[in-house]
Amino acid sequence: MAGFKDILSSATWLDAIASEAMAVGLTPSAALGKLTPPPSLSSSYHMEDQAPIRIFCLGCGFFVYRTADILRLRAQYRLVGALCGALPSKKRKSASCGSPLLLSYEETLLAVESRFAILVKYVPSWLNIDAKEHDSESHGAPSQAANTFCNIPTEDAAANSTLAEPLPEHELRKRAGGREMHAKVFRALWMSGMYVTGAAKYGADYLVYPGDPLCCHASMLVHVKHEHAQLRLPQRICMHRLATAIKKLAIIARVTATPD
Repeated sequence: MAGFKDILSSATWLDAIASEAMAVGLTPSAALGKLTPPPSLSSSYHMEDQAPIRIFCLGCGFFVYRTADILRLRAQYRLVGALCGALPSKKRKSASCGSPLLLSYEETLLAVESRFAILVKYVPSWLNIDAKEHDSESHGAPSQAANTFCNIPTEDAAANSTLAEPLPEHELRKRAGGREMHAKVFRALWMSGMYVTGAAKYGADYLVYPGDPLCCHASMLVHVKHEHAQLRLPQRICMHRLATAIKKLAIIARVTATPD
C-alpha cells in the first residue's frame, strides 16, 4: 500500500495525529494505528506526478497499470474503475484484486476528453510471438513453442513501453458499443461532484456516491433511458421497490438524442 503510506506522510495529517496523541496521552506512532485516514483522499494526498495518465486499450478493455495512476484517478479525479488483476499473495482469491484497473467506456471517454489521460494501443510482444507460431503452424512448419522463451511485459514495462501508439479520440468513440447515452449521464453525474460506479448487480446502470465508496454508501440508483422510452407501471414499481430495499433513491435519467 505505497499510496496509503504517501497519504499518511502529508504534514497536515501527521499534525492531526500528533495533536490527537497529545490529547489522549499517546505517542504519535501509537495513535497512528488508532486513527482512520481522512474521508477525502484528494484533500491530503500530494499529487507529484502530473503527467497525463496512460490508459491502455487492450482488445475491448481499457486498463491502467501504474499504481500511482490508479490512486491518482481515484483521489484527484473521482474515477473508481474496477481492479481486475491477481494479487501476488492471493492469486486464487477473486474477491481481492490488484492492478491493472479496468475502466468503463464512460470513464475512459471522460478522462480523455478532460485531457488528464491519453489512450494508447498496446500489443504485448508475446501476442506477436503467438501470431507468428500460428502462421508457421498453418503453413506446415513445426512449432518451436516448447523450446523458446518470451518476455511477458510487467507493469512497468507496459507503462513505459515505446511500442504503445496513441489512439485519437474518434477511435475511442468508435468503441462506444451503444454507450453514448450512458456517457452523457456519467459526465453529468461526475460534474456534480459525485463518485459513480457500475450497478449491474442491482439491474441498474450506475450507483452514485456522495463521497469515496470506501468511506460511504451509495445514495442513488440510476437507470439510463432514452427520452422516448416507454416504461410500464410494473417496471417503475420494480425500480422503486429495489431502491427502497437497499436504502437508495431510484433515478431515471432520460437522455435527449442530440448530434455530437
